[in-house]
Amino acid sequence: MGKSLDSYCLQKEYDRLPAEIGVIVNNSSTAIALSKGIRNGEAITRRVVTFSGNGLKEPQNVDVAIGTPVNYIVEKIGGYIDDDCDGFLVGGGPMMGKSIVNDTFVIYSHNNAITVMKKENIQPLPCLKCGECTLHCPMHLQPVRIMQAEKAANVELIEKLDTDRCVECGMCTYICPSKIEVTDMVAKAKRRMQLAQRKKNA
Repeated sequence: MGKSLDSYCLQKEYDRLPAEIGVIVNNSSTAIALSKGIRNGEAITRRVVTFSGNGLKEPQNVDVAIGTPVNYIVEKIGGYIDDDCDGFLVGGGPMMGKSIVNDTFVIYSHNNAITVMKKENIQPLPCLKCGECTLHCPMHLQPVRIMQAEKAANVELIEKLDTDRCVECGMCTYICPSKIEVTDMVAKAKRRMQLAQRKKNA
């Protein structure tokens, strides 16, 4: 894989996770919260959360108390583009976030972003075999082959393709000209492989 910033700083390379070379990678908010907790015994009571996406009237960063309902925050920052919120919410950013059923959940200490997207009726086209997903994969995997293996329920091939190395960054879906949800298929393949391994070890 290509070198990340921590690899350049320490002149060490790792295969999957920074922990393999004794490194922890955190964002600034986590580092500050850790410092306050160790030095002053302060718990995390507030969080700066990014509210973004084309489904919001006024996307912005918001400093909110832990436990604040998301629908309340959205109302206070201007609301949705559509009054009936005819879109979908993502807990996290648009690339690695997970879709959420509704906006009645509250902000927790681990939330750093909420993305609201307009609902679009996108019909995926058949795979073009263009290889863009493979070219752009930061883990140097072959997402299209993993997707095919998942469709065939071929656990042996899924394992052979190192599917467990996928970080589910969303790049393969983002770059796909056919608008195929490649990341979802790769994630399903990972779950299939993990389930098969559990059964094998039981």
